[in-house]
Amino acid sequence: FIARNEYNNKFVFYYFDGGFDFIEFYENLDNKEKCFHEIMISNKFRKLYFDIDAKPNNKVTFNEMVNFIVYLKTVIISVFNKLYFINQGMEISDKNILICQSIDNSIKIDGDSKLSIKFSVHIIITGFMVKDYTECRFFAQKVIDDIYITKYNKFIEFIDTNVYAPNKSLRILDSYKPKLENITSELELRRKKLAKSSRHFKLSDSLLTYFNGEIILNKLSDEQLIEEKYKNASNNVNTLNSDEFEDYINILIKNHEEKLSYFNIRETKINDNICTIEF
Repeated sequence: FIARNEYNNKFVFYYFDGGFDFIEFYENLDNKEKCFHEIMISNKFRKLYFDIDAKPNNKVTFNEMVNFIVYLKTVIISVFNKLYFINQGMEISDKNILICQSIDNSIKIDGDSKLSIKFSVHIIITGFMVKDYTECRFFAQKVIDDIYITKYNKFIEFIDTNVYAPNKSLRILDSYKPKLENITSELELRRKKLAKSSRHFKLSDSLLTYFNGEIILNKLSDEQLIEEKYKNASNNVNTLNSDEFEDYINILIKNHEEKLSYFNIRETKINDNICTIEF
């Protein structure tokens, strides 16, 4: 488990043998020293998650953002069950959805007024893990696709998809932003807390890369689904449809464009045509 602390405006990285060791260390720190981010290495297992950020603007109100979070939660559950129940027999409910929010207790919020402060929420699906960040990005896009055709499509811009990239970090529960380190006992600015509906969760549930008995989900990226389609089709035919194969290559390029430097296609005759994409 890797974490970064920004206390006193210094970047200090910590490596722990596991999440349990980090929790033991973290819970014994003074609150003013808790300025931590969890580091997610690109190929490390993690929970599915969403980062919702709305800066102060004249577009939406606080209450509208809250309503969107409630709706988003139902879409996340629906998409998860549609994808992973059909393919792997896994499903979730409200009990799996953990919501964290950044709080500024110094500001009284008028829910019907336009946002005057940043609205920041993290949503985490507990109980399951996927194999890397690309699966998180794939799942988030499926959720966005479902929202796009609804009245909530104007809120899509607040779903930060930049968090689905190699070696990203996310602020840890009970930590605050480094620029707001001059806190007092009376006032804690922008400290990340559990939402009221998530008070039954623990710190360990909110850590994305801490494995604590979660079920590991098989990868369901577009290229894998299409691979399965072609694998099944190869039992009946000896050649691949050229148009479908072209679609397959385009999806591979799209999903791997950030690391794609070259590719070549090699066909080998073993019972049926086997096409290998090499990067």
